[in-house]
Amino acid sequence: MGKRDTRVAFVNPVAAARSSGPAQGGPSIKDYLSRPRPSWDELKEQIKATRKGSRTLEQFEKERNMDYRAELDRGREKFFNSEKKKKRKRKRTRSSSSSSSTRSSSTSSTNSSINNRRHKKSKKKKKKHHDKSKRKERKYEKSESESSSGEDWVEQKRKKRKRKKREH
Repeated sequence: MGKRDTRVAFVNPVAAARSSGPAQGGPSIKDYLSRPRPSWDELKEQIKATRKGSRTLEQFEKERNMDYRAELDRGREKFFNSEKKKKRKRKRTRSSSSSSSTRSSSTSSTNSSINNRRHKKSKKKKKKHHDKSKRKERKYEKSESESSSGEDWVEQKRKKRKRKKREH
């Protein structure tokens, strides 16, 4: 028994395509090269038109931008006004609470040593709280006087968040 012949005939694809003739599936290369094209001036005009964009879109974006800025300004004003009100309330409560607490603790003392200790502790707490709030007020006043631009406002917010995280 002999070995089988495993050779296969090879057909050159380029030669086969040439022998069958030109393809009739679409435009030829000549047609593609001789197609009508815009002149250089026309092309420049088209590019300018695409860069320019829509006027109505520009107007719409400007209006939205103005609305957004106005809304931001309103928000800032509201925030700063509420901060001022809070300051005033704090000052009022501090002055009234400190005088009333000292009176009540001094008049109603049954066990003097215990009450004195409690009184000293509460004074220390109040003093610490008072100092912290004073620092905050000073920082707020400084930042308010320096400028009220949007970037500073954002930075103040970030700092406040960091302080709150540290306190908790």
